[in-house]
Amino acid sequence: MTVGLAPGSGPYGVTATADAVRVRLVHADTVARVPVDPDGRTGPPQATDLAAPDCSPSVLCATPDGAVWVALESGTLARVSS
Repeated sequence: MTVGLAPGSGPYGVTATADAVRVRLVHADTVARVPVDPDGRTGPPQATDLAAPDCSPSVLCATPDGAVWVALESGTLARVSS
């Protein structure tokens, strides 16, 4: 199975929550959420605005509450709700 992302978005790093996969899009300065249903079917990717231009999202980490944290090049952490 593959999921199409915007050309040139720079997908790197993936983490999973109970209902989705998140991927950091370094060149697009965002994190994409790809919903996954219980049967493993995926929905269309949804971009999450990090409200930080030129933030270059780095490492992703999913937490037990379903949120995803991402380290930004600016030296800050951003919490992305599920």
